[in-house]
Amino acid sequence: MSAPEITWSFPVNTKGGVFCLEGTSQGLYRVTFPKGKGEKRKSSLSGGQKQGLVFIRYFKNPGAKLKLRMDLSGCTAFEKQVYRALCKVPPGKVISYSALAKRAGFPGAARAVGSAMRKNRLPVVIPCHRVIHEDGTLGRYSGGIRWKKFLLKHEGSLKK
Repeated sequence: MSAPEITWSFPVNTKGGVFCLEGTSQGLYRVTFPKGKGEKRKSSLSGGQKQGLVFIRYFKNPGAKLKLRMDLSGCTAFEKQVYRALCKVPPGKVISYSALAKRAGFPGAARAVGSAMRKNRLPVVIPCHRVIHEDGTLGRYSGGIRWKKFLLKHEGSLKK
């Protein structure tokens, strides 16, 4: 299945750089991490303004909910179920891969949950940064470990 047509993009400035939100007529399709400080991104069409404002609110208030209409086309039923379960983990809390698998209705599928996290094209919105290893180590992150630590500190679940 080919990717749907991206009909809008919207840059969101944060202290760490400029995120890019991209969407289709169905909703937010992709979140891209900042490439570096000082980068500039232009918006194309204004379809993402509402989503951008919600995203900005999250970076100003770590407890803010990131409730956005998402385009999950191309995701499997398993991935969607895992993402729904993950979105119920509140800011400031973390969950292990195995606990998330169980919560999503797939006990014993921790590795498959890890695969779903790697495929998550909506990081921050689908908060895969909140998923850690059973032993408390952070694990990997699509935006890099620096961003995972930043987001967990921002939400108050990482003190260091």
